[in-house]
Amino acid sequence: MLGTYAIVREVYKRRIDRIEAATPEMLERLASLNEAGMSVVEGFQRVRGSDLGVLTPEVERIWRDIEFGANIDDALIRFGRRVRTTAITRVVTLLTNAMRASGEMGPVLRIASEQARAEVKLRRQRRQQMFTYLVVIYVSFAVFLVIILAVNEVLVPSLPDNVALPEGDQLNRLGASPDAFARFGEVDKAAYTLVFFHAAIVQAVAAGFIAGQLGEGSLRDGVKHAAIMLGIAYVAVLLLTSPVASISALDTTSDGESVFLDSASLSEGGYVAVYGGDSLDDDEVELLGYTEYLSAGSHSDVFVPLQEGTITQDQTVLVVAHRETNGNEQFDFALPYRSGESQADGPYQGLSDRSTPGVEVDVTYIGDPEEE
Repeated sequence: MLGTYAIVREVYKRRIDRIEAATPEMLERLASLNEAGMSVVEGFQRVRGSDLGVLTPEVERIWRDIEFGANIDDALIRFGRRVRTTAITRVVTLLTNAMRASGEMGPVLRIASEQARAEVKLRRQRRQQMFTYLVVIYVSFAVFLVIILAVNEVLVPSLPDNVALPEGDQLNRLGASPDAFARFGEVDKAAYTLVFFHAAIVQAVAAGFIAGQLGEGSLRDGVKHAAIMLGIAYVAVLLLTSPVASISALDTTSDGESVFLDSASLSEGGYVAVYGGDSLDDDEVELLGYTEYLSAGSHSDVFVPLQEGTITQDQTVLVVAHRETNGNEQFDFALPYRSGESQADGPYQGLSDRSTPGVEVDVTYIGDPEEE
């Protein structure tokens, strides 16, 4: 939506700039014709046959208003309302007031021409002087992007999947309940990526509007800068950041047919799978079950059906987050795991040291004891 508005606004603004740039020439011609003995109306009749560039259609509309019975004052006022800029409004006001006072419009038209030309020159100079500030804003935004991308690619992947919580005597010495520290054991890496992405969006929009206000004097002109920066931020985050997933499994249970996890966050969507074994690199590792397709984002109270195996007692399992790579929203990953190679619905990468994906989780069996 910002891009569409920016395009429409830019086309409109360039048209207005060309009209304002051509206005001094039109006024000069009208002044010469008036000094030669023609009235302003006769001058418009003569001028409309000449080439004034983008201003030619507007002169034709002024003459058409006069032909349809409007006086020259009303025709000029309508012209000012169509263009709706400060410079044109000032010229129209000057001409209409002068025509009510005298028919000798030559000097007034030349003054209006010089004023319009000065307005165009001042605006051009202002843009040149403020260009440096535009460059500073874009460079600052680029630095911000580099910093958050570096943090997201270096620091976030290095965060541990689980944080050790104080227990027993440590809690007693601290005088706090276990619930007070529960949130410190949940490191949501995917949420960090999402927060950085939102921060980049906010920074792009704010910097874009500020650039428009400083560079061109209007917040509306900042929409194009905001659209450009949004595009840069989106492409940078999309292409330069790695997919991130995190799993919270502080209190993991199983009824024998499913494994219940606290939450899972997948930056690009995918699946959560449970394996029997210590690592995907082990030859003895086996797939026990996997979830249905999970959309990108955070999911709480995740349960993993055990389609390929069962759990009949307390045990340690390997929980792995998998990406959706082929777009069919069906879990197609097949063992053995080949590190560094592309596999269908392969796992999200591990830590920054490229360790094996997944986290070992202690599962508490809550099924019928008689089934053990």
